[in-house]
Order: sequence, then structure tokens, then C-alpha cells
Amino acid sequence: MPKPVSALACRFGSLTYEAAILVERIPGARSLPTCSRVDDEVLWHHIGKRIGAFHQEGLDHVDLNCDNILITDDRIYLIDFDRCKLRVNSDVGAGWKHNNLKRLYRSICKRLPFFSEEKRTRVWNELIAGYHSL
Repeated sequence: MPKPVSALACRFGSLTYEAAILVERIPGARSLPTCSRVDDEVLWHHIGKRIGAFHQEGLDHVDLNCDNILITDDRIYLIDFDRCKLRVNSDVGAGWKHNNLKRLYRSICKRLPFFSEEKRTRVWNELIAGYHSL
């Protein structure tokens, strides 16, 4: 888990604020599109498991995209939680989960244009299999 280095919060009136946090860089981490193992279907299965675990805990990652998935040799990180929400109702059929996955799929299509349609389908199916394997 990256450690916080600094934080700032500015209040604007009595009900609004902006906040920022600076965390240390994760050594060796690469975003999914730049990861050397991006075509490894086992990696995609593990990514699906990680997303599924977050969803089971109720994390609605409203900006889930390829660049917010970091890969190291042995870990998968989800980042950029600034607009995320914790949902009390984390049922399997919750619409917000579907929306998160739909956003990720659009990002895959956009950020991994070198994947053939067949390859994109295979890695997506692995991700979904990992997602449902918990």
C-alpha cells in the first residue's frame, strides 16, 4: 500500500471543499497499457479478481480505466479514488458495478488498440471469470 506523503484540504463555504493527497510512487509499477505482461490472460484473470474484491467491499470506482490499474511483478493496484463512493448495497446485480466494468471495457478498446477483437474478447472473458471467481 503506497504511503501518504502530503495532503491539503481547502474549504469553500460551509458545505464544500477540495482536497488532494500525494502518495509515494509504487516501485516498479506500470499502468496496464504500458505493462510488459498486458497480453497475459492470467494477469487479466487476477485483475478481475482484484476488481471483484473491491466491488464486494462496496467500492464504486467511478473512474475505472486502464490507466488506473497499476501492475508490479507481484501485485495489482487500483488507484485514483478521488471521486469513488462506498456503497452499502454491494449486491452482485448492482448497476454501479456494471457501469464500472462498462467504463473499463471502453478504456480497453481505446487504450489497447493493438489488441485484435479476438484477443480483446479473450482477455475480457478472463477478467470477468476472475471477477466472478470470489
